Amino acid sequence: MALTFLSRLRTAVGTAACLAISCSNGQTTAPKAPPTFSVEVPKRRANFDPVAVFLPLDATVEPTWVSLRDELSPELDVIPIPISQDSTTKDFARALDEHSPRCVVLFDNRTTSLYTRYQASLPGQSFPPAVILLSSFASLYTKVQNSTGIAYEVSLLLSATRLRSLVTAPIERVGVIHRRGFQRYVRDQAALAKSEEIEVVAVEVPNDASPRDVAEALSKLAKQIDALWVLNDNALLTPEHIRDGWLPTLNERPLPTIVGISGLVTKDARFGTFAVIPDLGALGVQAASLIFDLDQNEWKIPDARGSKSRSACARFSTSRALARTLVSRKIC
Repeated sequence: MALTFLSRLRTAVGTAACLAISCSNGQTTAPKAPPTFSVEVPKRRANFDPVAVFLPLDATVEPTWVSLRDELSPELDVIPIPISQDSTTKDFARALDEHSPRCVVLFDNRTTSLYTRYQASLPGQSFPPAVILLSSFASLYTKVQNSTGIAYEVSLLLSATRLRSLVTAPIERVGVIHRRGFQRYVRDQAALAKSEEIEVVAVEVPNDASPRDVAEALSKLAKQIDALWVLNDNALLTPEHIRDGWLPTLNERPLPTIVGISGLVTKDARFGTFAVIPDLGALGVQAASLIFDLDQNEWKIPDARGSKSRSACARFSTSRALARTLVSRKIC
């Protein structure tokens, strides 16, 4: 079950990361809702193992979906299952019952969380291997049984050192606002950043933090830091949180702001000033390689010693990323 020659070349070269940079005197508006795309369910073929892909129809995930589908389709039946704000655990139950997939793919945080609840509703039941993609902080999804995936987050160390190379002001103290569940991730990233003498100043907010909670935390934090690091936490990046929580302080006290979503760096959003974004198409190729490995291993996730396993522990590969720099305008 080999990848195409082109895919082998792309995988060998690595997953490119896009560095998107913008600069303005103020961050003024919340980002627009992303466009959507459509999917078609293919006809089933005899003797082709099915792979169910649960994904939101958000155009930001389309490059990963297309490359994943194109790589797998010659040898596997790739069945897209749209997930929306109205989806429930019953959608997973219906899909698994109808298609009996040998493997499931979970796109983004919400889909993964919903699948976790689906598993929790069926204690003692076994599940096909799950591959988690485009989920921020994927290594925190330790409750997903029989799962693996590719860590999507670009490290703070890489982002901050790249930012340093583009600004004249020193970047020594980087601030971050996080909810309680992200303590471990922030702590691990802070430990890595110390190797470049970057201190992380973290402020925790409640799990149900309001825009006002974010605004108050950022107002205090902004006085202590040289740059701001914004986590890809959907709960703190709603239009209301961006408009009423983040932007008022950033308009009043502009800071180099590291984000992990390309849509937050656009001239319309004017929220982030700097982002390191993995190449989403190449990420799909890497995910296809992982799924072919599962197929070769009789649809079982290998343990650390390479033997077959159905452990509940999630294991994640790192996105193979090289840096490619795109500068939209000179950074201030």
